[in-house]
Amino acid sequence: MGDFPNLSIVNFTLISAADNPLVKRAHYIFLKLWEGKNSTTGAHKHPLVSHVPLMRVPPELVTDDDGAGKMAINDESMTDYAVQIQCLGAAERWVDESDGWDGPKYVKEKCWLFSMMAHSYAHEQLTNWDGTWQQRLFSLKIPGPGEEETEDQKLARSMVEVVVGKSWCLKLGHGFSAKLFGGDTLGIRWRKEPGSDCVEGTYAGWLRWAEVNLAHEKLLDRIYIGDYEPTMRGNLFEGS
Repeated sequence: MGDFPNLSIVNFTLISAADNPLVKRAHYIFLKLWEGKNSTTGAHKHPLVSHVPLMRVPPELVTDDDGAGKMAINDESMTDYAVQIQCLGAAERWVDESDGWDGPKYVKEKCWLFSMMAHSYAHEQLTNWDGTWQQRLFSLKIPGPGEEETEDQKLARSMVEVVVGKSWCLKLGHGFSAKLFGGDTLGIRWRKEPGSDCVEGTYAGWLRWAEVNLAHEKLLDRIYIGDYEPTMRGNLFEGS
């Protein structure tokens, strides 16, 4: 998430071996943020993560809580909502000489990172983040032999082909994403219409078939990671 050098690893497509040192440290930070709390409101201010740049909400989407129970949408609330990403970002940027941990060095040498936007949100970018439109496109019937493809069917086919052939996953948003874009996400639409995500003969059904029957034959393009400076130095684990 973000651009080098201000990037943080996201959690929803994270794969590692057991006892991974980066994940171990991020999880430790995450648990510390939750101590004595029942929500993550204000978590971005915690000293274990406050050295990590806030996530950015496009200026045109920023809204303030007007006291009517609405959810504020700004850099701080976005960061609090996804503070687990900040925890990974903190571990990435941390150098702890007491146990030899060098986050920047580890990320550069050990992590294979993909672009979140290119490899998780391809369907969103093709439809301007419109979940209702996405659901309608995925619900279209695939044309039969001899039938001419409509413009909507071409777009639906492109979504499936890009997600399956050039992406790591299709990320479904629900809570904050709906607030951010002011309407139902694809995930919400599919929940409202159970089974619509896998109807045979539709583009949704084709996508489901591909998930089960196809696999990438080569590694996807990775993000270049160069040298970058740590933003925190010191002992992370208590008693170290």
